[in-house]
Amino acid sequence: MQLIGPYRLLNLINTGKATQIWEVIRDTTGRRYALKRLQSSSATGEEIALLKNEYQQLRKLQHPNVIQAIDAGTHQGTPYLVLELFRVPSMKQWIRQGLASYENHLDRIVTQAVQAVAYLAEQGLVHQDIKPDNFLVSPEGEVKLIDFALARLRAGTLERLLPRKRNIQGTPSYIAPEQLRNRPVDLPADVYSLGCTLYELVCGRTPFTGSSVNELLNRHLKQPPPNPRVACRRLEPEFAQLIQQMLAKEPQKRPSMSEVQRRLHGLKLLRPAASPEA
Repeated sequence: MQLIGPYRLLNLINTGKATQIWEVIRDTTGRRYALKRLQSSSATGEEIALLKNEYQQLRKLQHPNVIQAIDAGTHQGTPYLVLELFRVPSMKQWIRQGLASYENHLDRIVTQAVQAVAYLAEQGLVHQDIKPDNFLVSPEGEVKLIDFALARLRAGTLERLLPRKRNIQGTPSYIAPEQLRNRPVDLPADVYSLGCTLYELVCGRTPFTGSSVNELLNRHLKQPPPNPRVACRRLEPEFAQLIQQMLAKEPQKRPSMSEVQRRLHGLKLLRPAASPEA
């Protein structure tokens, strides 16, 4: 079996555009981890920088709903990142199976996803790629947020006053309007992306769609936030209203993550399937 540094490769977990994630074991301790490495020794400078940024951001974080960074190194000139092993499906995979497959744990899933993003906000960190693919969810509803390649500290005062041209980063179905307008990325961007994620979690589809990427992005910019109860009549009105407010076009009109947490406390999310629709 191949060694990467002191870690022995066991099973390939996932392959992305530029990275592979392996289950590995450290022979000296017998402990198993997830190892994320670039697929090629000819990786671009940007790909290397993103992997290094992920480690730099994660190593400062300690929260039960955020994947833990264990180690980082370089093997034959290619950097790698060692993470806590949490080998469970992504939220996106659960959504594809339908709400019935996770409905019994919906409250816990929503609460823990919100706790993860709220913790980042407390640290002044913007994830920039909140989406169902980046939440791992166990069959019992335990959640961990992953993929911090794009994470960065919130925009400072000077950056907000003197914005500069930057590349648009994020995933089209979940990207905040201000990111498309080339405004400084701040904490409300994650609120918006989480709103898109929660909408998809309960409705089974994203709030905005389009026949092309440009059409989709234009709807993020101009189309009013849809009412989730149109797609899922079982949603409690208060929860539907919260999701819709998280999708506000203007950042200042969205609730903060601390407010999202407060409003979710004790809130019922779904009406029983047998209850009459309102």
